[in-house]
Formats: sequence, structure tokens, C-alpha cells
Amino acid sequence: EVVGDAGILCDPHEPASIAVAITKVLADVSLYQTIRGNTLAQAKKFSWQETASRTMEVYKSVTK
Repeated sequence: EVVGDAGILCDPHEPASIAVAITKVLADVSLYQTIRGNTLAQAKKFSWQETASRTMEVYKSVTK
């Protein structure tokens, strides 16, 4: 999962689920600090270069 330990998963099609996730983070300072601390480390796992490379591999595999 892209989020890893840097966020809380919720159903993006259910406003109540989104509200619960937001409320959970706002109500728990420790959880907020943990998520905040994890965001940069999680983001460093991804790059546009890697995304482009993997996308090209898919294109190549379907055009053979």
C-alpha cells in the first residue's frame, strides 16, 4: 500500500469513513506526530523516475 505507516486508510467513497479518519488524527496527538514523522520516509520510497520506468515496462510488455 502506498500509504504505509504515513496515514490512515479509509473508504474514499464514504464521507463517514473519511470523517472518522480525520477525527482520529485530530484527536490523538501521538498518532498525528507518528504519521507526520513517517511521511517523508514513505515519500522517499517513490520517484517519478521509477514510475516512468515501470510504466514503460508495462507498455513494452503489451506491445510485443
